Amino acid sequence: MFWDDDNGEAFDAIAELIQEVMGIIGDMPEREELDFEGFAEKSSGAIDRLIIDKMQQGNEFVAGRFNIFYVDDDHFKFTIEIYFHDPRQNDYIRLDGASGLISMRRLKADAREVLKRRRTIAYEVNAPVLPNDDTATRNN
Repeated sequence: MFWDDDNGEAFDAIAELIQEVMGIIGDMPEREELDFEGFAEKSSGAIDRLIIDKMQQGNEFVAGRFNIFYVDDDHFKFTIEIYFHDPRQNDYIRLDGASGLISMRRLKADAREVLKRRRTIAYEVNAPVLPNDDTATRNN
């Protein structure tokens, strides 16, 4: 069973995440244009911090998605979905949220064309490697 945090903490966390990503985009120079990878990269630090915070609270990261959606010729938006397992309650937590409209001028021309044609670009969200996490070296 998936649930959203009843005390509003999860809503606040995802709202802050989206606000942070929107701020990063808003702080970009007017002429800077991104491809999808660049957009996802600019968002990844904020996503990683949210995941680490929830993991430090005892939750296990399960999965996540970062989606970029075509809205119209002038706008796009993004959504974030992140899932955790709470072993203390043996239940699942879903954090999700959507941005407001973002000007298509923030994307490179070829990215705008791809988004217009495909309508959705989706990226898997992976758990960040924590400084004391040696699983990356064990798996190599």
